[in-house]
Amino acid sequence: MLALWFATPLLLIGLLAAGIPPLLHLLSRVRAQEVYFPTLRFLQRSMEKTARRRRIQHWLLLVFRSSLLALLAVSVAEPISQATGGWLAGRNYAAVVVLDNSLSMGARDGAQSRFARAQAQAIELLSGDDRPSLAAVLPTNAAGDDALTARLEALRKTVSETTLSNARAPVAQKLARAMDLLAGETSLSKKAIYLFSDLQQVSFEELASLKSLAAHKDIHLLVVNCASQLPGKPDNVAISDVEIGGRPVVHERLTFTVTLVNSSPVDRTVSVAMRVEGQPVALPVKTTLRAAGLEGDSRTVRFFHTFGKSGPVACEVFLDVTDDLPADNVRRFALDVGGRVGAVIVRGPRDPAEAPGLDSAAALLLAADPFGRADRPWPVQPRVVPVEELSAETLAGADIAFFTDVPSLTDAQAKLVRDFVRTAGGTAAFFLGPAVQAENYNARLGEILPAELDAPVGEVGVDLPAVALDWVDAQHPYFEGLYANPRDYLTSVTQRYFRLKVGVPPQVLMRLAGGAPLLVSRDAGRGRCLLCVTTASPRWTSLPASPVFLPMVVRMCLLARSGEGGGGNFLAGSQVTLRPRGLALPPDGAPPAALRIVREGDEASSGYDVKFSPAGEAVFDRADRLGVYRWQATGADGKSVEGCFAVNPPGTETRLTALPPAALRQMLARDGLDRVYVGDDLSGATAAASADAQGRNWWDYLLAAVLVVLVVEAVVANRVRRRDEDAVPAYLNPKIAA
Repeated sequence: MLALWFATPLLLIGLLAAGIPPLLHLLSRVRAQEVYFPTLRFLQRSMEKTARRRRIQHWLLLVFRSSLLALLAVSVAEPISQATGGWLAGRNYAAVVVLDNSLSMGARDGAQSRFARAQAQAIELLSGDDRPSLAAVLPTNAAGDDALTARLEALRKTVSETTLSNARAPVAQKLARAMDLLAGETSLSKKAIYLFSDLQQVSFEELASLKSLAAHKDIHLLVVNCASQLPGKPDNVAISDVEIGGRPVVHERLTFTVTLVNSSPVDRTVSVAMRVEGQPVALPVKTTLRAAGLEGDSRTVRFFHTFGKSGPVACEVFLDVTDDLPADNVRRFALDVGGRVGAVIVRGPRDPAEAPGLDSAAALLLAADPFGRADRPWPVQPRVVPVEELSAETLAGADIAFFTDVPSLTDAQAKLVRDFVRTAGGTAAFFLGPAVQAENYNARLGEILPAELDAPVGEVGVDLPAVALDWVDAQHPYFEGLYANPRDYLTSVTQRYFRLKVGVPPQVLMRLAGGAPLLVSRDAGRGRCLLCVTTASPRWTSLPASPVFLPMVVRMCLLARSGEGGGGNFLAGSQVTLRPRGLALPPDGAPPAALRIVREGDEASSGYDVKFSPAGEAVFDRADRLGVYRWQATGADGKSVEGCFAVNPPGTETRLTALPPAALRQMLARDGLDRVYVGDDLSGATAAASADAQGRNWWDYLLAAVLVVLVVEAVVANRVRRRDEDAVPAYLNPKIAA
């Protein structure tokens, strides 16, 4: 709300002058004597109309003259408007210092970082002449104070000891906490929040959703912009993300997609490279990014690499550049590269006289390993076993088991398959055929099958009809990115297939024309079950000869590999949960096993010891520093297991684009907070608040209004005078009888 007062209120006595024009008008009224002229009676109506118009014009002129004198009196009294509860210098107030210590504050805009500048400004506030009487300090990425205190020396120590974090700044959360602290203070009426930040746009956008601002309109928000205002700043290119395409398996070609972001106001050309365990693995890639805010200020580059051995591995992509924020010039990632995927192809009885081209097991073997040579590395290692030899030893070490034209399973074999899927986390893929007994499958595998089998339909023959493949889930990992044109997926036809009794299976991956599912999937326990209702050979369908079959089978194998324990990539400050595979846990009642974690570069330190839970999980909650962490654990059997993980900053934190102060004030005003003052330093923010508290002198505006009214009055008076001279002489009698 605004309060209005006058610098010289005594001069308001001049308002009495506004009554002079009406007074003169009343005193000068003279009633003319009426004289009758019968010969001029036809002018009566015209004279009455003219008299009414002149009366209105005279009153309008009277209002202008009175307003002119009133405005003149108010303007010389110098009216001043001021916001009620405005900011005034002095120590009798409470303040909360919100100190932004997020990653972006580490940018160096010169000899000093943004965070060092913020610390110096905050200490100046807490030790200067206008320091608050009660205060609290809330770093954006630390716990902060729970209450206001008068011990400013302790608060200055808190500011100086606060360190830079590698996470994003939760500005909205900290402002809400600061307002709650000030709302609980009743002894001081004047309250303020000092926010020392670089106004990073991605951090401040959350303020738009902060609904508690409207309830704290009495609080002043003074924002000290710690980012440099020099031309060409910020000068920074960052790696914001690395996406890994493919499965981390030996001999599998992986794709590493690196996202670059330019926060500089000019175009930048940078060179990107990749290292694995400290060794370069690809030629550097050079690319140009447009200036921040323009299309092309973010680009992606790709690297490709194939790992030749299994085990934990640490990698990184990095920029060969010098800029304001070196921390975002490198992004690390850790992988636990697994050995070759084990695939077991269980075949049903085969007729020796059958043509080799109709052997469904051979078709799957060729798709799973197209080269079939020991000297040609391939990520999948398939083997074929007859259904009679299916046993626990057969499935040991396998990640996926294909069952092709298997007529039936015994109770023991069916239990092996169910346990392989539900408990061991393997994938069972069934391709049906002429020998399959639907009743046996439904009875013994119903716990894991996506749907119950019905009788087969369709006839096989050269001139007999076939059903075309009508739809493929091109977004599923088995098919994603294979073809740009959706029609390229739909090249196969099927003459005979098993119907499903359930109308809508859990997940349909392929569908025939008419709506019948061809390939369905279901998650069961820790694993997955796939069901193809036709053959894996050309006996019933052309699917094995279609271009989608080979990559589909290979991806079924690669995606069957359950995640390796110990690898992973985490954001700074997040909780890291490790589940090492193959670690023998101690028996119940024995001391829990421990895991030792050491960050690369800190090998001289003792590292961190983390205890395992009874479920075999180790939770590490001190991953606040960037880098690669390596861990090692020894099981109850004396065998060691090791791995690594990487910690990176949030990708959004690498964008240094700042929110303009005007946009910040407008955004907060929409949420009900009007007292927002932004400065490039502490004195600038305080000066803005003080200037608003001093109020606005309106005398110059009112004086301009006086001049406007004076001009309008002269125009109206001139117009009235001219019309009076042209009027009928006053001695003519307007009341001549008709």
